[in-house]
Amino acid sequence: FVCLLQISTVSKDYLIDGLTLHQSIHHYLSHIFSSHKIKKVFHGCDNDLKWLKCNFEIDVVNLYDTSKAYMIIENTKVPCSLSFLTKTYLGYQLDKSYQKADWRIRPLPKAMLDYARIDASILLFLCLYLGAFVDILIFSFGSESYTLVLLFLFLPLSI
Repeated sequence: FVCLLQISTVSKDYLIDGLTLHQSIHHYLSHIFSSHKIKKVFHGCDNDLKWLKCNFEIDVVNLYDTSKAYMIIENTKVPCSLSFLTKTYLGYQLDKSYQKADWRIRPLPKAMLDYARIDASILLFLCLYLGAFVDILIFSFGSESYTLVLLFLFLPLSI
């Protein structure tokens, strides 16, 4: 069962209690997840998609998976952690101390709520950053000069 749904937009973060609001989630969120106009960003979404379907009868369209983007960029079949991606591409070390915490407890402590909020909101930054690299890979089959412009614009700041 899903204890908490984490949703971030550019302007706001939402933490939705999956235990308390279980019966209402499909009604209020299914149209968002099924909208082709809204990009949904996940990290390693295989289980998330199963849980959304199983728990709330929600199907997700127009999604971007930061783990899959990394696998394309690095030409690997091995996924990586959100913590690794965040440190590697954004230079930010995520606190993962609550990753295996008991999310059934209520009320959730502020530290756990902050952890959940940051875990979701960081995905927007990763999507922008990794999306640029995925675009580079796609466009690299086209014009060489266009590829060089994209590489220059999206190099890590430390380079």
